[in-house]
Amino acid sequence: MAEAKETVNLWYKERKEVLKWQQARKKEAREDGRVHTLLGRARVFPSLTDASSSLRGHVERAAINTPVQVLSFFLMRLSLPNSTLSLSFSLPVSLYLIWVTATG
Repeated sequence: MAEAKETVNLWYKERKEVLKWQQARKKEAREDGRVHTLLGRARVFPSLTDASSSLRGHVERAAINTPVQVLSFFLMRLSLPNSTLSLSFSLPVSLYLIWVTATG
């Protein structure tokens, strides 16, 4: 267990912007009760005021995963030929928004 924890700590040491982004999503979920995707959609979570540690952990993981999973879905759909999905901006703009969000 100690070796796994050390590996995770080393990974985050070299990727501080990822840890900063993840902490911001957790804070957003705690304070606002929701997180937003890059396209502006919100996922609402239950109040964490009286939540058990198990529920709090679940919400924090979902707060991190939701924006990533939604973005992954849209990028996958854009890569498919004959995709019927239309976005209001182009893929290069989408990638720029990802970079701006990740780097703060």
